[in-house]
Amino acid sequence: MKTPGHAIFVDDQPSVLEALRRSLRSVRNEWSLTFCSSAADALEHLAHFSNDVIVSDIAMPHMSGIELLTRVRETYPCVVRIALSGAIKRETFLEICGNVAHQFLPKPCSREALEQALERARSVHEILANDKLHQLVARVTSLPAMPSLHCQLLRRLNDADSSLHDVANIISRDPGLSVRILQLANSAYFGLSTPVCSIDQAVTLLGLDIIRSLAASAKLISQFNSAPPSGFSLDALWRHSIEVGRHAHAIARYEHADPEIIGQCMLAGMLHDAGKLVLATQLTAEYEAMLQEAGASNRSSWLIEQEFLGADHAQVGACLLELWGFDQTVCDAVRLSHEPACPHKATFSPSAAVWAANQFALSSMLHETIDIQSDGRLVQWKALNAASCSPSHLNRPLESEVRP
Repeated sequence: MKTPGHAIFVDDQPSVLEALRRSLRSVRNEWSLTFCSSAADALEHLAHFSNDVIVSDIAMPHMSGIELLTRVRETYPCVVRIALSGAIKRETFLEICGNVAHQFLPKPCSREALEQALERARSVHEILANDKLHQLVARVTSLPAMPSLHCQLLRRLNDADSSLHDVANIISRDPGLSVRILQLANSAYFGLSTPVCSIDQAVTLLGLDIIRSLAASAKLISQFNSAPPSGFSLDALWRHSIEVGRHAHAIARYEHADPEIIGQCMLAGMLHDAGKLVLATQLTAEYEAMLQEAGASNRSSWLIEQEFLGADHAQVGACLLELWGFDQTVCDAVRLSHEPACPHKATFSPSAAVWAANQFALSSMLHETIDIQSDGRLVQWKALNAASCSPSHLNRPLESEVRP
């Protein structure tokens, strides 16, 4: 039986708190729920009791939800922060999403959405049992991007003749830029019924004004606080991520998957190593030691990460995407991208496609051979690699490949 989680809900309107209490009766055996009518009451409770999640209204008197969640971020970094609000301006949403709160939920909010948010938070706590690692992931608000691509993006955004598609092509060539744009586009703020997996769609939804504002600030990407770890290459990570995304996309098309699944395969493949960016920026010295140990022992880096941290970069990346509200299928595919027990010999799935695409890309990079002759499906999938991941193909805009 799972250990009950602890969540606190904050709203100055008693009717809202009562509605939340009624809506969440079905999870009271799995969660200990506390309801507070002010930010001051919530901070008092947090000072005395352990909590996993805080869900707060934004427009409250005396102390706003933004100020409350900011204090929680600084004082209780392991607590998952969720903003629950009615109609707000886009500027307020951009301040909240990713910086103040991990996720945004609209008022009124369905019971299913609330339960899903709680379960995502529980999943992160279970996977990242290391408190230090959990704090690091919970503090992340953006990921580093290739400096050259960031400069290209700024120039394109300041060019009056640029189109949405031009901007999307640049963003889609970098995992750090892509994950931030997709995080915003997939927020419940926009009320979409299906996940956004295409950068083109995300850029169209956000608009050039919002992206220009983000790109000119530190809200879109982050930078290394010091020199990157020795042995870590942002350019190599980018090329590998693009290759895995394209190959996973090719596998999904080969399997005649639905357009939504094809997009999820591309996205999960491209983001499968996002956890490396977290470790490289947040644990620079420790991650350098892990890379050195991996090289000296001739073992995979994810095995060394498990020994050092109790979790690997795939789990770290998946937890970050969970916190940021990405589609569960994408999160699962990222988490299983290095998992030896991934059901790659079963029927097609996004997790299987990303696992296989990653294995093929790694074997090609390391000039190793994978024994796949006993699995006809993997033989067919590997054959797709030559066409989808050639050097000339990797330099083409990613968005030209995404459409099924």
